[in-house]
Parts: sequence; C-alpha cells; structure tokens
Amino acid sequence: RANLAGTKAAPRLTQALLADHVDGLVALSGCRESELARRLRAGDRAGARAVAQEYARRFGGPGETIAGAGFVIELAHHLLPDDDWLVAESARLAAELGLPVVVTNNVHYARPGDRELHDVLTAIRHGRSLETLADLRTPSGEHHLKSATELAALPPGDPVTSDPRTARAWAEGIANAGTLA
Repeated sequence: RANLAGTKAAPRLTQALLADHVDGLVALSGCRESELARRLRAGDRAGARAVAQEYARRFGGPGETIAGAGFVIELAHHLLPDDDWLVAESARLAAELGLPVVVTNNVHYARPGDRELHDVLTAIRHGRSLETLADLRTPSGEHHLKSATELAALPPGDPVTSDPRTARAWAEGIANAGTLA
C-alpha cells in the first residue's frame, strides 16, 4: 500500500497505515536519520524519549524474547565523529525505558568496493554529477554489509575504550541481532 501510494523508490508510509499493520512486526528505531536519532542529535532528549515511548506503545513494549519485543532501539556505528556519543545515548535511552537494543549497520552497498558504484547510482537518481554529490555521500565508507565479527570490533564494543555500559549494550545488541535474524 505504501508503494502504491508513493512513487518509484519513494513509498508513502503514513502513521495511520503503519498503525493498521503492527501485528507480528518487530519495529526498529532506525538509522541516524530516524526521528529518534535526529532528536537525540539535536539535543531533544525528551522528544526522543516520547518518540520511543510512542513506538513501544504502538508495537508493544519489551517481550519475553527479542522476537516478541515489538519495538527495539538500534545501535549503529559507521566511524563518524559523533557515533560513539549517539550509540551511548541510544543505549542509555533504551535502558531507561526498558527497551531492548539491536546492533545494525545502515547498509547501502554489499562490499566496501561497491561504494563508488553506489555514489554513481546516487548521482543519477538525484540528477547530479559526482563532483556535486558530497552532501549525499556516506562520508566514512562504512555503509557496507558487515559480519557479526566486524560489528563486534567497532569502537562501542571495545571494553577498553568504551564506557562499560555502552560496551555491554553493544554486545547485547549483537546477540539480539543474531536472534532476530
């Protein structure tokens, strides 16, 4: 229905349509451009909390298992300057609300070497040249498909350099991702 209501590559998913189809879904909070993460990055912690609470209400709060959780806070790290902070804040919010976490990777292309092709396709889609695409490129080049081992090695999971609570949340999120998969 969202695809039929929208245009090619731009489905139109409304909150009303979503509300009618929540049974059996596990909803994830989304990437750094999601409503929840954007609010955290803008310093609107109360707004991020309200968003998380609303989605937990809509999809169901923590379940007995991760698959029955309903709404899950995503943790992702792409080696961007504020990723350590965003992961820590997201994990802290999840802990405060009693929501589970899952480690994901915002995948735009399969392998690291596919980044250039992704940039070309993005330029075509937006009618721009590669020279003018800087604001749409993924700056770290870390948006490729990663294994659990690769994700575990990222900074938030390192018990030496990370806050122990964040490192624990990261490890829990990787385990939860495996269970959901």
